[in-house]
Amino acid sequence: MQLLEIILQKQSKRNCEAIIHWIGNNQARFDELFMHYEHGDNRTKQNSSWPLSYCVQHHPFFIKKYIAIIIQILINPTTQISVKRNTIRLLQFVDIPKKHQGILMEICFTYIQNIQEKPAIKASALIVLEKLSNIYPEILPELQLIIQEQMPHETKAFTSIGKLILHKKI
Repeated sequence: MQLLEIILQKQSKRNCEAIIHWIGNNQARFDELFMHYEHGDNRTKQNSSWPLSYCVQHHPFFIKKYIAIIIQILINPTTQISVKRNTIRLLQFVDIPKKHQGILMEICFTYIQNIQEKPAIKASALIVLEKLSNIYPEILPELQLIIQEQMPHETKAFTSIGKLILHKKI
């Protein structure tokens, strides 16, 4: 399979699944996909980010060595919405290394409080924050307060995840 050729084709579920199947549990193939995600043009990054997130869902250890790069992509204001959405989504499935937890908490709190942010990004950020609240229970009251303030103006995805977090005890 010529990975870049598939990436550059029209984005479709079929192409996404073909890439995921081709990568399987092969770290070297995942690394090739990540290279296109990190260094490609906007279209290549966008088309790489979707299968990348699903590969990480099935093999969370694939992304461990790339967390610092992921953070740079998330904090870059020019990152495309779809790339940001798929990138924050993949973090739901990863045990985030301690040295990156603080900055990722900050990023996720910024996302959930930004009224301009897309619903899927906010929903994934909530899930990442909920996971991090298991390690840092002291963030839970602030997270719950933000959720309560935001819920009347938010989407069903945010509200659904928010309700689960509101019922969580320290």
